[in-house]
Amino acid sequence: MNLVLKQLVRNKLQQITALELKSYANEYNVPLTDHQAQQIVNILRQQNYDPFNKEDLAIKFQQLASITDQVTADKAKAILDQFIQQYGVAEWFK
Repeated sequence: MNLVLKQLVRNKLQQITALELKSYANEYNVPLTDHQAQQIVNILRQQNYDPFNKEDLAIKFQQLASITDQVTADKAKAILDQFIQQYGVAEWFK
């Protein structure tokens, strides 16, 4: 497990802007309004979760579904799962 890379991911989640999030969403064909993107950014900036903890991630995906809808949350989770497999970092998530 590379602690430096994990910290980089945490920092990015704390610093992402709504505009960047919308850009990523468009890249992966996930529809987001400006308001939804800002709400998601606000959730990502919360300090009380570990983005590498499966239980914390499940809560964040529930919050995402409440902001957008279940289809969007499921699509975001599928993209995350794809990245985890693509980059071989499954062991980062406990």
